[in-house]
Amino acid sequence: MRLIYAEKLKAALKNFVYLTEVSQHSDLVEGENIAFKKAIELLDNAPTVEAEPIRYGRWKIIDQDVMGRKTLMCSCCTSVTKGFTFPNYCFNCGAKMDEVTEK
Repeated sequence: MRLIYAEKLKAALKNFVYLTEVSQHSDLVEGENIAFKKAIELLDNAPTVEAEPIRYGRWKIIDQDVMGRKTLMCSCCTSVTKGFTFPNYCFNCGAKMDEVTEK
């Protein structure tokens, strides 16, 4: 998914339509201008998403067993997971993990 700034895109489309309508040397035919106007209408009616900022955290090693499996705690939500590797994201809160700290 790619989030866009819809209002700026809509303004650019409207400006393009305006310039082609007032230009005497426009290469666009009326049908193409109608298509651009329809694109603006579709933008107005497009569904929106509730985007959340990315949360960043780090794994804190709170224990390690004799086999080398570590118990890790998320610095954002304090949930605990065990494993031999460090996941890139917290399974509980979704925080992106950038580093690991020792006990």
